[in-house]
Amino acid sequence: MRAQVGLTAAQLLELIDAGTGEDAAWRGRLLLGAAADELPGRQLDQLSLGGRDAWILALRCNTFGDVLAARVNCPECGLLLSVKVPRDEVTRQPPAVEGVESTVRVEHGSLVVEARSPDGAVLAAAARCADVDSARLALIHGCVVDARRDGEPVDPGALDEQTLERIGEAIVGSDPQAEVDVSMTCAACGHDLTAVLDITEFFWRELTTTSVQLLDEVHQLAIGYGWSEEQVLRLPSRRRREYVERVTSE
Repeated sequence: MRAQVGLTAAQLLELIDAGTGEDAAWRGRLLLGAAADELPGRQLDQLSLGGRDAWILALRCNTFGDVLAARVNCPECGLLLSVKVPRDEVTRQPPAVEGVESTVRVEHGSLVVEARSPDGAVLAAAARCADVDSARLALIHGCVVDARRDGEPVDPGALDEQTLERIGEAIVGSDPQAEVDVSMTCAACGHDLTAVLDITEFFWRELTTTSVQLLDEVHQLAIGYGWSEEQVLRLPSRRRREYVERVTSE
């Protein structure tokens, strides 16, 4: 596996063009493709959710740095908290070229369930569903490999909440990057809270904000110097900003 690099300005804009208006599963697939572009498409689709997110986290940090800056509302007092999370605190597993193929086994009385972490195909199927309930059911059917009570098959959609929670915990245990919690304390009221990091959504928001900034820079430098979009995007980000400051200060 070659060393991973961050997105160029041109690649960033291409990703935004390709993913705007699409669902989260498709955006995750786009980001994964950019992060692990040496892997064939079929292999990318077979990566587990945690495997996918490990690649995307690496791409995000190689693009924007090893600190994730975010804002979270305290549920107790409503204060908007600004937090900076180091990469090490949200890294649960390194990017890999293979998904989590092994299944987890959950037993509850006479009920035995085998399940696996969702891969790209399962996530895409859930994203195509018309509502949250049907998407949840699609995820359950996609993750549960086999369910039996006293040896007889059981419909995965009929499993009770307690069993589903245990299955989810087992999956996260086997694929830890699939669910990443970030703990923090409110500076105003001292309330301890935990937020779940959705790296695909987090990274996509950063890319969207940066794409607007890039388009503004292209616009300003095209007017100021007559440069093409390609010429502007080839410039290092610091030099683009320096030129923009000179154009706008005149």
